[in-house]
Amino acid sequence: MKRIVITGVENSGKTTLGKELAKRLGLAFIPEMCRENQDVLKGTETPSTLIELNKLQETLAQDVLSSNDLVICDTSGVELEIWSKSKFKEEIKCEAIVPVDMYLFCNTLPIWEEDPIRALPKHEDRKQHELLFIEKYTEMGKDLIMVPALTIEERVEFVVEQLKERNAII
Repeated sequence: MKRIVITGVENSGKTTLGKELAKRLGLAFIPEMCRENQDVLKGTETPSTLIELNKLQETLAQDVLSSNDLVICDTSGVELEIWSKSKFKEEIKCEAIVPVDMYLFCNTLPIWEEDPIRALPKHEDRKQHELLFIEKYTEMGKDLIMVPALTIEERVEFVVEQLKERNAII
């Protein structure tokens, strides 16, 4: 196993879980690229921006894996593809250069946390948006480990147990 991707809709705790898992397991962590992109932060991103962000994350994953056995990534190109289709009504293709060995799907959290790149403050809207993600991964033939909306400590324990059951890394 080399690459674990944490996926899910906005406000699902992906970044928090990724950082905590990486810390707990002593693994490399790659944050979501859009959080540092000025076009995204200003709301002026385009589908091309999203494609470039995917290329950046994939290159970073390659670089990190050249000196690490495993990396945890906060999102993948799938989120960017869904974002483009939802926001711009344009389908883009974000190729995974580094194969993904495991997807952890974080269910959205009921309590909204304000964030400059989030657009779905209503829990029911985020739950509905989750269906797009699940449908996309199903179409791709990918298995998801569903991470329930628990406290961060409970989520970390849940994922560690899932990894142990699969003899993934522990």
